[in-house]
Amino acid sequence: MTNELIRQERARLEGKYKSSRFNLLLVIIFTVINIVLLVTQSNRYFLFSATVPYFIADLGMLYAGMYPEEFYFETGITPLFDTMGFVFFLSVAILILVFYLICFMQSKNKKVGWLIAALVFISIDTAMCLLLYGFEGILDIVFHGWVIFDIASGIKAYSDFKKLPELAPEEENAEAAAEAADESTVKNEMPE
Repeated sequence: MTNELIRQERARLEGKYKSSRFNLLLVIIFTVINIVLLVTQSNRYFLFSATVPYFIADLGMLYAGMYPEEFYFETGITPLFDTMGFVFFLSVAILILVFYLICFMQSKNKKVGWLIAALVFISIDTAMCLLLYGFEGILDIVFHGWVIFDIASGIKAYSDFKKLPELAPEEENAEAAAEAADESTVKNEMPE
């Protein structure tokens, strides 16, 4: 394999790895947006977000009595705690998101273990989505599947990157010699 092919393959694999990290960041951002929309009761929800943190925040709102009174009257649900209980649930949701953010930041310098940890958590999140919403949340499950596939592709890209051969030293030296020759030619041609 020539140095040029190795460089091209490295660039392609690095691109896949960065794409996986970027999609993890998008999951974090959209989850934060969804939780803010939930708390402000805007009745909007974006796909491409984590289910568990959102569900935990929603559960906190439900049992803190933060929904309209008609809802509690119709469903027969009784709030169990006050706003401080909601703050606790929201804190748990935020901690999960902080873990995802740590996975994103720590995976930057090809620390693939953090990306693997994110994959495990996203897989658990997908299982919880299926358990909580069944096939009613099919679009959410499809997006979760895509994120799982993308992060797994990034992990595989890292593995493939590590298997690539090193650049051939003779070609490296030839390239360096050619660059040095070009520089000396330029220096010799410059007027004094």
